[in-house]
Amino acid sequence: MLFRRFHKKYRGGRCIYRVDSAHGPVEVWENRRLRWIQFDKRNIQTAIDLTDPSLLALEYLQTMAIAFEFIKQPKKILILGMGGGALIHYIKKNHPDAQITAVDINPDIIQVAQDYFFIEPHDAQLIIQDAKEFLEQSDQNFDLIVCDIYKADALPSVLLDDEFYQLAYQRLNKRGVFIGNFLCEKNKMLDIIRHIRHYFINQSLLIPVPKHSNIGIFGFKNLNYLKQLPTLVDKKILKHVEWDGTIGAIAYKQKRPD
Repeated sequence: MLFRRFHKKYRGGRCIYRVDSAHGPVEVWENRRLRWIQFDKRNIQTAIDLTDPSLLALEYLQTMAIAFEFIKQPKKILILGMGGGALIHYIKKNHPDAQITAVDINPDIIQVAQDYFFIEPHDAQLIIQDAKEFLEQSDQNFDLIVCDIYKADALPSVLLDDEFYQLAYQRLNKRGVFIGNFLCEKNKMLDIIRHIRHYFINQSLLIPVPKHSNIGIFGFKNLNYLKQLPTLVDKKILKHVEWDGTIGAIAYKQKRPD
């Protein structure tokens, strides 16, 4: 998913690779510490720390990783929209026994992840396919589904498709968690929240990404997960939690020093 607003840590970068894929241009940039994918002058899709790719360099990925506070020992993880694979590195280090399936519609992105972001064939099962089509055809169930689908110039239409969230719900185990990274206008965001809350029986959590416009939205199959939020506040993972009749639980993440 696109991550808008460049930070000073991305200054001094140079483009080391570019491909005009069927889904738009893809560029790989780097500076002394970071390497990232960008589509234009404002949008970053993936970033890794070259000193340790398992560190989550982007704030929105740190927000998505809160899912592992609920799923302590995931066995099967599905990533829809793998990008450069930054989350794969994090999972392999912190949950080495987890089986990862990563799906991306763009073959050039998967190639870039392997050539420039250190993704190896044994790290995950890499599948070139449309995300909704994969959910329709798969007979697997997952402990965690990560949705990070992006499009360079607009919100992908599948993210406004009610059936997409029904399929995601069906592909989760009974204690499964869905986490999506979203960046769009308020009216579309409300539609997405409505779809998730419908299929997850109002068991949802919204976490705005600090300093950015991205929002992480969780859907929980387990009815007890929302009861764990006070514990995450005590652990200083979350700053505080609010409740809204339409949106549900809203939590604010502790800001990490730059």
